[in-house]
Amino acid sequence: MKYVLTVLLILLGAVSVYASLDRQADNADNKKDKTMDTETKLFQVNDIEMLYLKTNPPQLEIKVAGFASTLGWDNVRLNPFVYVVAPLDGIYEFDFVATPPEGFAAEAIMPVEANFIMQSVPSDLKGIRVYALSNQLEKLLTESIQYAGSDSN
Repeated sequence: MKYVLTVLLILLGAVSVYASLDRQADNADNKKDKTMDTETKLFQVNDIEMLYLKTNPPQLEIKVAGFASTLGWDNVRLNPFVYVVAPLDGIYEFDFVATPPEGFAAEAIMPVEANFIMQSVPSDLKGIRVYALSNQLEKLLTESIQYAGSDSN
């Protein structure tokens, strides 16, 4: 009888440890899902800069500056639109997004920036359009293109 009770206690302990690990994994997955679910467009986009990087093949670095409406935004980035067919106008689009603060956050217009490296530059690329909550901004390559290591446009 003692042997059976010992085995049962060991099994209950193993089940308890497994359940605890399973809950931790679920919490980690929920946190990742929550971040993706709460990703929100930032308040405003103010500027777009484009810089060709000296790589082979050349890459395009896109720098965007704008504002968040409160303190505490995290994971600021550009989410590129996914195209089945390239845009007819040659203007590739991005959402300017971040993860908002949890709970209460002081209202203050805070500057934020994001960079995106376009590793394969489409041959038909004519410009970039970025969407924020309150506006959108478009910049053509001919207006702002710079080359890494160059001070001139």
